[in-house]
Amino acid sequence: MNGEIGVFLIGWVILIAFLVIRHFVRKKDYSDVSHQQRVIDEIVRKRKTPALDIFKSQKEKLNKRFNIALDTFLSVVESGPTSNDYKFFSIILDRASSILDDYNTYLEEVADVNKNFDLDRSIVLHKKGLENPQKLSEKELEQFIDELDLILKHLQGFPLQSYKEKMCMALYVIFINVGAVVDEDIKEKYFKVWWPFYKNSLPYCQDFKYKKHLPKELGKLVEKEILKK
Repeated sequence: MNGEIGVFLIGWVILIAFLVIRHFVRKKDYSDVSHQQRVIDEIVRKRKTPALDIFKSQKEKLNKRFNIALDTFLSVVESGPTSNDYKFFSIILDRASSILDDYNTYLEEVADVNKNFDLDRSIVLHKKGLENPQKLSEKELEQFIDELDLILKHLQGFPLQSYKEKMCMALYVIFINVGAVVDEDIKEKYFKVWWPFYKNSLPYCQDFKYKKHLPKELGKLVEKEILKK
């Protein structure tokens, strides 16, 4: 699938952007170049697609893509996040909310540079995919993710580097949120491993609201976790 290449490439962009920012805001173990290199080497290893993947089902391929996306984020917070990490990720969540609030505009901009892009059909597809991704057929989910890669390509064309990196990371967060709804393995990892970091970022958010900006089913699950306090 062509979109898979795009996901692997942006995984590298996300990792480098996050590591560079953490280097300046943290200056603890992440200032250790050897540690950074070990993380980079691990992500490079994960990006390599074994030849046997051609025999995997579409569901298995999507599971792998979601896992790579989530693991890329997890690999840069596993050493023990700080308040600066939470504040930084809250900015990414706010960027995600800005994409979602103006989502059709991004689809329109993709349509402007892709002559075979069916805008009207994609608007309907993405509304369904962002709100209720579990209702997508396997074929629809594949199209939805491939078109997320087109939005990603559009975002990568932004001139301001720091803004571009945050917007790309924000789209990746949207991708992970969809994965947490349509893939049971990702859902389990999301709440066991990702949620402890995620929840500590929410108080710093200015625009991101989980009830509004998460898929409906995921928003309900997140609310249950918050109410457990």
